Amino acid sequence: NDLDGGKSFNESLSKFPEVFSPIFTAMVAAGEESGNLAKSLKIIGDQLEKSYNLRRKVRGALSYPAVVIVAMFIIGVLMMTFVVPNLVATFKEFKVELPLPTQIIMFASDMLVNYGFYVVVLTIIFGFILFKLLKTKKGGRVKDFISLHLPLIGGITKEMNTAIVTRTLSSLLSSGVNMVRAISITESVANNSYYKEILRDAGRGVEKGLALSSFFVNNEPLFPILAGEFTEVGEETGQLVQMLQNVADFYEGEVDAITKDMSTIIEPALMVFMGIAVGFFAVSIIQPIYSLTSAI
Repeated sequence: NDLDGGKSFNESLSKFPEVFSPIFTAMVAAGEESGNLAKSLKIIGDQLEKSYNLRRKVRGALSYPAVVIVAMFIIGVLMMTFVVPNLVATFKEFKVELPLPTQIIMFASDMLVNYGFYVVVLTIIFGFILFKLLKTKKGGRVKDFISLHLPLIGGITKEMNTAIVTRTLSSLLSSGVNMVRAISITESVANNSYYKEILRDAGRGVEKGLALSSFFVNNEPLFPILAGEFTEVGEETGQLVQMLQNVADFYEGEVDAITKDMSTIIEPALMVFMGIAVGFFAVSIIQPIYSLTSAI
């Protein structure tokens, strides 16, 4: 209807920001202005597909350990609620001296059995408050900091954000969007506040005549050295779009390789974690049983 009324395609799309992102409408606008709308739409399609695949691989790699940990938590709660109270009653009847690990388990079991409703309510309230705090600017900053510094996860976060930033910039510039506007749009697409901050500074710097590569090079902890060097070569040779695309391809490949190997890396760590948890529970229960046997 808007097109029938004489509006441009990008103006029509911009009315629905919850559906069409800023990068989408900006690339459509550039395509209309340059007369290469079909090419811009193809680039948009490729960009969305690659971004989606990248995020899906990372989520898929993290889903396995998440499921295992949740399952362990549920089993632990069931044990504390239905198994431990019976053993505790026996220990109390024979007045067996209990070691510290057993006392910890008994305390947790008593809390769940006698105050389970309050524990659930407090957990929900705490989760809600934490969720709201993470939605604030400072809370999001803390979350982004943690995601960048966690073992293994930190490396994936940096490489994934580098790939998203360079892929988005490459797509926008190849569609004819000017550099400053491209950086501004990429800032809105970036997932991490630290990357948003760098891109915000880069936009101001490029307006003043500074090179984009200098902001990558000066923020090496977040952008790998390869990103800055390739961008610098691209600016010097007039092949910036291609070089940014090469950086994106490389780090998308790195993330792909890491996520494929992640299950192999995580499985032993999960086994050790599960072994420690089961061992602690077993020692806590078996040790008093030995004392009980001696008492009898």
